[in-house]
Amino acid sequence: RNGLICGCDQQSPSRAAEPVGSLQKYADYTRTHRWYGAPGSDHDGHAKLHSSLAHLYGRPRVWLEAFHSTGWGGTLEETFDWLLPWIRSGITLYSPHADYYSTRGGWWEWASPSTCWRQPYWKHYPQFAAPISRLCWLLARGHHVCDIAVLYPTSTVQAGLLQNGPNAQAKAAHEAWMALTGTMIWARQKTGWLDHANRDYDALDEDSLLRAIVTDSKLVIGEESFSTLILPACTHLPPGAAERLSEFVLAGGHLIALHAFPDTLRPLFASGRATLVQTEAECLTALAHRPSSIVAPVPTLHRRIDDLNVVLVTATPSMATQVNPPPKEWFARRSYDFTPDRYAKTTDVLLRGVTAAPFLLDPFDGERKPVS
Repeated sequence: RNGLICGCDQQSPSRAAEPVGSLQKYADYTRTHRWYGAPGSDHDGHAKLHSSLAHLYGRPRVWLEAFHSTGWGGTLEETFDWLLPWIRSGITLYSPHADYYSTRGGWWEWASPSTCWRQPYWKHYPQFAAPISRLCWLLARGHHVCDIAVLYPTSTVQAGLLQNGPNAQAKAAHEAWMALTGTMIWARQKTGWLDHANRDYDALDEDSLLRAIVTDSKLVIGEESFSTLILPACTHLPPGAAERLSEFVLAGGHLIALHAFPDTLRPLFASGRATLVQTEAECLTALAHRPSSIVAPVPTLHRRIDDLNVVLVTATPSMATQVNPPPKEWFARRSYDFTPDRYAKTTDVLLRGVTAAPFLLDPFDGERKPVS
């Protein structure tokens, strides 16, 4: 009614999209968090699950609160670098952490820094804020384009969460999901299999699977469509999901299961219509049967705005900062090393099925420039 967009940061490990932890705390994480106008988290979370909820449910923005506890010495250049993997993963609303009213004489060290007028770079802040604003505005337009969906294993983990913790099936689904999607936590990032292969994906919640329409061998949900679906060791599905997946496969869709699959889908795997994989190499080989529409040396983000294809290509697969793992205490100081020498100076990108001449939109000055 008032035009406000609501976001919420959650408890760890829920915000990091860890299936066991998120279901222990919220019972059904995707169902409870899809209602926010800007799903998201802080930089101890995982942007992909939240941006996927925004894509699938038509939410206008994807929120990130960052970068607390990184120390007072961070620069605007470093902060821009830290944002790269998050923007590429779909965040479109950046909330700096933090602008403190008081630091109690400068000694208050909780979740430093304060990134406002206390910093020597404050007068230069517009040079940082302008490109971030342009990128977030542009990448919130149109709709996301990717061919791969990974089912969030809600039913499997729910079925395996016991009073004394998760059983073997829940743990297997958790570990399979984490292997595929990795960890985005700033202090200990770990690249997942799909990012390692430069294949973009969306996380698919089970309710969206149930409401999907099978069209031209794809699962279609709103403006999203997927020709490949990966099941991360899912042994349980909600009622009706097996029938939807059978329809998808029989129409020519590509179904891959990592480590395990539900008994209700056994005929599809026994007949060879669906593929069971056990390793990263086997998974990527199976994905290669459906080549990506974008070929690049880094993970990319593709959005379509009317007849315009917008592709975000970063100069590094993640960020040029290397963070030294902190001690076990989450609030401990993190040390890091940043150098722009880790950025690629040039890169080659292929966008299949597009004949229009490409051009570069420079986020720093907003100008349109030719590319070769």
